[in-house]
Amino acid sequence: CLIEEVLGMFNSCLISDSGPLAVRGLLRLHKFVYEDLDKHAITDDFWATVCHMLRRCLSVRGLPTPGHISASAGGAGTDEKEGKEDDAYAQQQEALAMMNEFVLEEELLADRRYIGSNAVMVIGSLLGSKAIVESMGLRWYVFLGTGLGRGIEDWEQAARIMAMYPSQSLIVPPDYQENALYGRKYMVKFLTYLIGKKDVLNPEKSADSDSKPSATAAKSLIKERSEALLSSLLLKESSALRSVGTIPEAARALELKRTTEMMCNLLDAFQKLDDPRLFTLAALTPTFSASCSRK
Repeated sequence: CLIEEVLGMFNSCLISDSGPLAVRGLLRLHKFVYEDLDKHAITDDFWATVCHMLRRCLSVRGLPTPGHISASAGGAGTDEKEGKEDDAYAQQQEALAMMNEFVLEEELLADRRYIGSNAVMVIGSLLGSKAIVESMGLRWYVFLGTGLGRGIEDWEQAARIMAMYPSQSLIVPPDYQENALYGRKYMVKFLTYLIGKKDVLNPEKSADSDSKPSATAAKSLIKERSEALLSSLLLKESSALRSVGTIPEAARALELKRTTEMMCNLLDAFQKLDDPRLFTLAALTPTFSASCSRK
């Protein structure tokens, strides 16, 4: 099929080590989906392929796990320890090696950091089109939203790592924290859409029985991402990260302001719900109650 061959060419661009080539592939894929195709003729298999390609662009290659990050921050003098602590020392060295390899790759392929922000822009444009959303259905909408949520977590983790290793590169790509903030902006829009969609909070009233699993996944997405946004806001309000990295205080203040605005927009969406639909999101009550008691 010609469409499959075209998607294959796009995929070759997206997985390239070249950031500019991957970004160009993303923009051309967007034009292909948004303008060139008849939305009513697009199949579910097509959306499966496109959504997986876009979601892959949201990940950070070679990102060390949180366990490796904590292990690499072990105390000095571990080389003098013996016996049962030899394993801990070996794990620390392995974690340091992974961290150094990740930072080195970031230095060499710094322009790949543009891929994430452009992928967010493309996904935001596609999910902002009523025709495209109706064509792909709730399943793939939630799939992309879930991928964006995981991408935000990866970017925040990568930002913490890069803050420990100041860049020496002449290229100044977007900071991973910028990508995370940009991603949250669209995430709030996606959550607002899902919150206002009757089939999500009242799936039993939908004529399509196949939509119930997607509605369940959508409610899980609303809960997880709302909690993540609130946790991020509380973290930015605290002084826990103020001594980490070289981010100017003015940038931190602006980031906190934007995050607060996003949280307010999300709460406004919850406030517009009637009691029956609001009750379906009761799982969020402990999270918001805990934050209120903390304040």
